[in-house]
Amino acid sequence: MKKAIALMSAALVICGIVLTGCGQKKQQDQAGQQNGTQQQSKMEQKGEAEQAVPSGSADKNEKIIIKAADTQPLDHPMHLGFLKFKEIVESKTDEIQVEVYGNSVLGSDSEVTEGVQMGTIQIGTCGTSNLAEFTDAFLVFDLPYIFPTVEDAEKVLDGEIGQDMLKKLEDKGLMGLAYTELGYRNVFNSIKPIEKLDDMKGLKLRSTSSPIHIAILEALGANPTPLSFGEVYTALQQGALDGVDQDLNLAWASRFQEVQKYLTLTQSSYFPHVFLINKDFFEGLSLENQKIITDAAKEMAKYERELVRENEKTMIEKMKSDGIQIIELSDDEKARWVEAVQPVYKQFEEQIGADVIKQVQDAIAQ
Repeated sequence: MKKAIALMSAALVICGIVLTGCGQKKQQDQAGQQNGTQQQSKMEQKGEAEQAVPSGSADKNEKIIIKAADTQPLDHPMHLGFLKFKEIVESKTDEIQVEVYGNSVLGSDSEVTEGVQMGTIQIGTCGTSNLAEFTDAFLVFDLPYIFPTVEDAEKVLDGEIGQDMLKKLEDKGLMGLAYTELGYRNVFNSIKPIEKLDDMKGLKLRSTSSPIHIAILEALGANPTPLSFGEVYTALQQGALDGVDQDLNLAWASRFQEVQKYLTLTQSSYFPHVFLINKDFFEGLSLENQKIITDAAKEMAKYERELVRENEKTMIEKMKSDGIQIIELSDDEKARWVEAVQPVYKQFEEQIGADVIKQVQDAIAQ
């Protein structure tokens, strides 16, 4: 009898242990599932722009993902250039996949640049004026009439001066692979044809927040009005602005021609951009993939510049046929405009560096 009781007691103890173990396992499984769900939720809440930099030396079975962001409309040459970059890279290697995000999906110029710097975006583009926070020398490209022709711009940007400028970004976690462009700024307005410098007097023109851009318009006699780009069309439509100083491709993509009557081809300032890549990401790539990326960036920049210039010719003809009056300044009149903005050089000479300005001017004169 005692033996039977002992056996029953032992069996109960064993059952208790088994049941306890099963209960603990169930709780652990539930906890694991809950933690897994929470982690998944957190990952889902992170935007694509917040992901860590993909490793440049990814597993052979995994593609290296490049997030490439620009801020231009989807039919703008800059965005089409990014698509060309993707096409070139993916045609040369199966190891890299390029994801292109246009139309400011991942933020403004400055936000994209910050993303590239931090590594949440691998490739982006930024206007040289916005890169002045890293070095004031970039502001030289914003000076009025610094580049008389696009050939002069290419000589400087693709030459020693432009390439040395890009190197100044490397200690900031950035690498500049090539210069793209938005083109020259020209004056749209709805008040009157601007045929001579005096016609600019008092016109309320939208400007960027760039101190140099504001100074240029003031020197030309206009009333510069900084305004968020997204608000410009409505302001032009409602008459809150008389006009806008803008490159033709972006103006066309933004439909400014619908609410403006006159376009004067002033070409007062050239607007270059830099094609940027995160430095650590680039250096983590194999030498072969580094060359593919570098070559593709240069080819993309050439394609984008040509497209900008071809579009400008087409757009001018389309605007003429739509009733927009196009005014081209005579050589003598343009000389007056160039003379009027010379004080801008003196105003920013100390900030940019007199030596930097002279280097650019000397390179163009050669």
